[in-house]
Amino acid sequence: MNRVDPHVLPETSAMALRAALDGVRHAIDTARTVALATLADAAQGRIRQYSGTNAVMTSGLGTAVIVQESRGDRTTLKIHVSPAAYERIRKHLEEECFHDHACDCEQDPWPALDALPREEQVVICHLDGEERGSATRSPFGRGDVALELDDESVFKAAEVLRIALALAPHERADETRETPPA
Repeated sequence: MNRVDPHVLPETSAMALRAALDGVRHAIDTARTVALATLADAAQGRIRQYSGTNAVMTSGLGTAVIVQESRGDRTTLKIHVSPAAYERIRKHLEEECFHDHACDCEQDPWPALDALPREEQVVICHLDGEERGSATRSPFGRGDVALELDDESVFKAAEVLRIALALAPHERADETRETPPA
């Protein structure tokens, strides 16, 4: 006698579920690729593929990697920005506390440029005290700031990259160097 186990998932349902899960996996892969392309566009960078599905966006500013556990909507940025860009980014991403004076929010979650000691990594936090990243000021003069933002929204990261690129020191394109006389 051929009995069918009533607890076994029917083959048609199993196939439909596998197809749906494959579709989700492909959609997440696509979202990650589009997110990196968005970041590359914002930073005038490029995408580099490493070992299968691992990819990184590289540019003159630094790198961005999509957080593995995300659906393609979170990234880690490691960039070098000018002092002016650091301040603009800090103000752009600054969170506001809408609590009263007795709240538990961090008082200085993201230090101003003047408060950053030279060559010392300073932790950047969200208002709730959760680590957001770090900043390290260069040891000399008005040098750049190494800025790392962990698990940041891709949308916010693209804005950060646009700010950093707009305020990056550039050589003027219309200045041509003359060849010294022989």
